[in-house]
Amino acid sequence: MMHDDEIVGFLTPPQLDFAEATLRGWMFYPDGSLDLTTHDLDMGVDLNMSLLNFFGLTATATGRMHTTDNDAIFVCSVANDSYNYLMITEYDPATGRRRGPHPVGSPDGWWASVSTPNLNHYLGRYIDCATSDIDGNGQDELVIAYHGQDDHPQLVIVAHGWTGDHTVYAHYLETGFTLDHDKSLAVTTGDFDGDGDDEIALAVEDHNLLLAVLLYDVEGGNIIKKDSLWIQDSRYKPWNRLDIASGDMDGDGNDEIVATSSYHRIDLIDVNATTLNMTLKQYAVNPSAAYIDNHIATGDLDGDGDDEVVVACQKSTKDNIFDLVGLDVFDFDNNLGMTKTYSKDVVSDLRKTLSYSPVGFDIVMGNFDAKIDETQMGDIGMEVALVYRTSKDIDGWTSHGAFRIQIYDATTDLGLTKKKEETIVQNDIVLSIGQYFAQKVVVAAGDFDGDSVVLGEPDHLVIESHPDFSAVIAEPPKHIDYIKDIKGTLCELNVSRKGGSPGTTAQTFYSQYQDSNAADIETTDKSGTDYGWGVQTDVEIEKDFGIPKIGGIKAKIEASAGYDYSKKQETWNKSYQSTEVGKELKAINDDYLVYRAKDIHIWRYPVIGETQVEADCDQQGENCKEGQLYVQMTFPSDLIVHNTEGRVVEWYQPVHENGNIFSYPWDKNQIENLGAIKTLPNSFYTGGNEATYYITWTNAGTEGREVSTDKKVNVDASVSVGGEILNAETNVTVKGHYDKTWSSLNTSETTNSQSLGISIFKAPFDTNYAYQFSPFIYENNATGVLQVDHTVNPLATTAHEWWKSNYNQFPDLALNLPFRWNSADGVDWEFNEGGLNLQKMKGLFFLDSDEKPFGYSIEEGKPVTVKARVYNYSFVDVYDVEVKIEGQYDECNATKTDNRFEIDTVTIPSIQGFENASNNPNWEYAEVVFDTTGRAGKYYCFWVTVDPDNTIPEITGHDTGEKYANNEGYFGIPLFVEAQSALEIPLSDGDLFHEEIILSTENPIEGKEVMISATVSAMDRDFRHASVYFYDGDPDEGGELFDIELIPYIVAGGSYTVSVPYKTYGKVGTHDLHIVIGEKIGEHTHTNNTIIRTVNVLE
Repeated sequence: MMHDDEIVGFLTPPQLDFAEATLRGWMFYPDGSLDLTTHDLDMGVDLNMSLLNFFGLTATATGRMHTTDNDAIFVCSVANDSYNYLMITEYDPATGRRRGPHPVGSPDGWWASVSTPNLNHYLGRYIDCATSDIDGNGQDELVIAYHGQDDHPQLVIVAHGWTGDHTVYAHYLETGFTLDHDKSLAVTTGDFDGDGDDEIALAVEDHNLLLAVLLYDVEGGNIIKKDSLWIQDSRYKPWNRLDIASGDMDGDGNDEIVATSSYHRIDLIDVNATTLNMTLKQYAVNPSAAYIDNHIATGDLDGDGDDEVVVACQKSTKDNIFDLVGLDVFDFDNNLGMTKTYSKDVVSDLRKTLSYSPVGFDIVMGNFDAKIDETQMGDIGMEVALVYRTSKDIDGWTSHGAFRIQIYDATTDLGLTKKKEETIVQNDIVLSIGQYFAQKVVVAAGDFDGDSVVLGEPDHLVIESHPDFSAVIAEPPKHIDYIKDIKGTLCELNVSRKGGSPGTTAQTFYSQYQDSNAADIETTDKSGTDYGWGVQTDVEIEKDFGIPKIGGIKAKIEASAGYDYSKKQETWNKSYQSTEVGKELKAINDDYLVYRAKDIHIWRYPVIGETQVEADCDQQGENCKEGQLYVQMTFPSDLIVHNTEGRVVEWYQPVHENGNIFSYPWDKNQIENLGAIKTLPNSFYTGGNEATYYITWTNAGTEGREVSTDKKVNVDASVSVGGEILNAETNVTVKGHYDKTWSSLNTSETTNSQSLGISIFKAPFDTNYAYQFSPFIYENNATGVLQVDHTVNPLATTAHEWWKSNYNQFPDLALNLPFRWNSADGVDWEFNEGGLNLQKMKGLFFLDSDEKPFGYSIEEGKPVTVKARVYNYSFVDVYDVEVKIEGQYDECNATKTDNRFEIDTVTIPSIQGFENASNNPNWEYAEVVFDTTGRAGKYYCFWVTVDPDNTIPEITGHDTGEKYANNEGYFGIPLFVEAQSALEIPLSDGDLFHEEIILSTENPIEGKEVMISATVSAMDRDFRHASVYFYDGDPDEGGELFDIELIPYIVAGGSYTVSVPYKTYGKVGTHDLHIVIGEKIGEHTHTNNTIIRTVNVLE
């Protein structure tokens, strides 16, 4: 809940005023300035005021058992009759409706009855209660602890009844403990194991100088005892009064327990999330405090997402007259180290009593100054309300009673400062100080007027291994082709594809970042957490409740998945120093990617009672959608930095094909998502001697310039839907894109610190084949990435006639096939005839019914648009181009050509040639719709064939069926069609492991490729989108990532095989190859995700 809280307090009548047994109550409504509006509250409760019995035992709590838009007020008391029944009363402040009072009992004849105290003048807390959604149904239950049968502590859980009243959900008699000597008890609830359901903690007093804390879980309608913890203190007094509370003090997502007892002793108890066993972690003692009464509360005072503890303790000035109340504040670090940040006596006029009479005050925490509207936002930290019976300004011996409330706010150093005080004078006579008992005070906080934002159980969605680019460094545009040379001879002509290792004599044509002070790329995650409002699953609604942070919820959900989320921006900072990356940031034979792979967790909470209706849409226009309003929060996690070549990751699909200049734009305006160009314009030529060209930032100066970009999440992977997360069944269909709901999420920035730009080193090339190229760096509008790109113009040089004579006679229909040419050393290239990846293509996309990418697995019955980019690598326009798209029942493997079936053949009306007069790109899309109905449980590879019937003449050697043809290809990742039941895959209790690793040889000769075949298996549950990383060396010690393969889906008990080449040129010696399965959420273990195979490269 994100609260704008109110306060309720109850005061029992005087002990000996038997004519007046009605429980008095007041509701306090603070505004944004903490000014109070006070309302009298009559709960209709007649208390048992017998001197020898119960003296007005009362407990109170707030929650939402029958209400949805606001909190109701609950009172537990003892019936004013001889049966001593435990009574419950519920009051709805919004409607004025009251349920009860009525006794707590079950249809089987069991009734809750409170035992008669045996030493009444020491009477403390015999009843306590708390609210919590124990059974996960979205409604609160009331947990009551009381002095029960045979003086044993007893628990009863009261729930929403079928008839709309109250029913007993479960009850438990704690026979392992006996309350004697008028000992007190206290109860609280908390999520101690992080499963999303609350457990119960009970504190009881023992006569052997002990505090006992008992922990219970609720399973299947039964209360089950999990652990007991006994804490001894030699200063313990027989009439001590205790209290207990729970909160997430260390920010790990699981609640801890705090208890206060004799002499204001504070005990911090940690709970094992697996076993629910308790451990005393810390304790503190205030030696100046008395042993009479203590009250404790937890909450986020400073808005940092972790809870603090406030304790109120009763003290004595002299002669055992306990008229002082002190407040202490405790803060905790991530290791549960405890620091007292404040300790002060704040009240000196507590109603004077004798004989150790307790319970004249109480404290509660809440967000009392929140102003939940679009004009003013209150602070996100909580405040403390102290309510007590006072004697100040009236005769302390015999006069009218007074009821006082004070509100304290936290200072920056977690001190307290009093913000408000108000007194209510009662019209009844309080007898002299000689009376044994003070009037008892109980207090609670809740949202009585429904202006808080209350969140229901969430859906937990995960985008796994989301590629978050920092930079894309494209190699210079190069050209190699089967074409006529300057003499007119058809041959494999390497015009400019040269990429020898830097520092050698081999010819090299590459680009790199140029930095004046050797500082390279720094990437910073600007927002570790984001939240936004939305309706349904794909549209953001501008409905602002003015809440800048959502404290408390984050801590709750972290432990629910057993996952660690970043709380501080600083923890995400990554700086790639020149010693690590400077050498590697050279795009030599491929585009070079610097990116971060991370899981993005989405938690979508329905806002209870808030919907977007037609009237709202009338005001907001066409983008409005009707439906349930939700709040969505995203948490990036599991950040992994990668530097790798672009060809080895299928999801990197640039327009250009490395090694063919006709795939590049000739005009920068043809570039998709072109943002601000960051460098000065320059054009260079490939002919002539070797040279180094420098492309500098605009306004760089002599010292360089820091260039930064902001980027937003670019969602192009699927969303996995959990099974039961926080006890919420999330088996609904969820779309895999949230463009609008994430429109405010700035996830990272890329900074080039004092960089001069890029430099391009050009080897000496033959002037007869020269072409012009213009490098520049721009900001990608879609991703925010700083991206190196080039435009190309082969007609702007003296070699233009050669280019025209070869590429202006016939078209060259093509797909983007970056593996058609192969090289062992980067200098000498040859056609990759019969090669494993010869026909593996870039430029094929899977889209859902909304034309959005969804990843590589989809539910059966959902249509998939398969979209392929088709090129014309010539100056000649071409018309009526047929494109056939086929499916194949198999994992994508170029050696298997059977099981193919035609999905559809479409016709592209025209594809214009390179440098056409219309300035249009020389490529178009062909798209078909793939019907997944009846295709569940299989992988489908997709093949694209351009001009399948060979009706269009093409450049010699490039035509359909010829050796150098480039018009047939397949996409490297298959599509998996899921059964509809797969939507309920849980995010836990499964495992991925290596079943088998096969090397084509362990002792290759230098220059020969080693084929690595890795089979990955799934155990216990299905897995979507598993990545397999291939490193030369230990990745934790700088090992080089040389390939990444994405597995779209593995069924439980099934397996999937990926194959990659390992190049051995220049690698003589022994190499430990690390094959790593990317860690998935909820795996049993990650210890089996890595396997090592050794290769010995021979000369």
